[in-house]
Amino acid sequence: MIINKRYHPIGLFDSGIGGLTIAKSLKELLPNESIIYFGDTKHFPYGEKSSEDIISYVKNIFEILLKYDCKLIIIACNTAYAASHKYLEKNIDKNIPIINVIDPMIEFIQNNHAENKVGLIATNRTIHSDIYNNKVLKCKNLNKLSSLATPLLAPMIEKGQNDDNKLNKTITHYLSNNSLKDIETLILGCTHYYLIKDKIENFYNKKIKILDASKMAAEKAESVLEKHNILSDKKSTNKDIFMVSNLTENFKNVVHKLFGENIVLKSCIYD
Repeated sequence: MIINKRYHPIGLFDSGIGGLTIAKSLKELLPNESIIYFGDTKHFPYGEKSSEDIISYVKNIFEILLKYDCKLIIIACNTAYAASHKYLEKNIDKNIPIINVIDPMIEFIQNNHAENKVGLIATNRTIHSDIYNNKVLKCKNLNKLSSLATPLLAPMIEKGQNDDNKLNKTITHYLSNNSLKDIETLILGCTHYYLIKDKIENFYNKKIKILDASKMAAEKAESVLEKHNILSDKKSTNKDIFMVSNLTENFKNVVHKLFGENIVLKSCIYD
């Protein structure tokens, strides 16, 4: 029996609130779709965890999302994908399309910023995995990225310190680093950073292009759904569900700010 997955939800997950920006772009582009979001706030931050730990988290989250019969899964976390992509390639059902936030970004800079000096800021785990530059090396017309680990940013954003003077000082400290000198384009290699994109733009006086993958990932999702003929053609009657492994006040505030009050928000604990 062939099951029509057209009206099944889209699953997304992140280590915390960062992936909510992907979910927001997805809902704006594809309003007919329903989503299941998982924020692994209990194990945040992923950037300081071992690859083995992150793979274990990802495995458990996939099991949760698959119980909801998600037709597509978006790994809305650079670090999670950097640590687990080899495991996923070998162990996840190939009938379930999976999207990450790194490949659409590489494709975008290849098509639009190949001549630019491009910088990258991300977590320790993402930078040390060298996943971005490994993918860049496979593109003939791209130069190696100027990369910098910025480990303090995501925890500050996750805690809701977006208006804190300490955050602005931390941004200035990182972006003044010589490794980012003379860049013309900057990749935000952590979805948490999209929530402070305006502050990063202000540091550069809006003179360089700041790239985030939220819209790129949503557009990639649309093309994959169309390719598999599972794009919903009518408004879903299902409420969007937002799950967290530890419900924090800031997660609650951000999700309601982005999606309103008419959503399902609940804790979902796993070992």
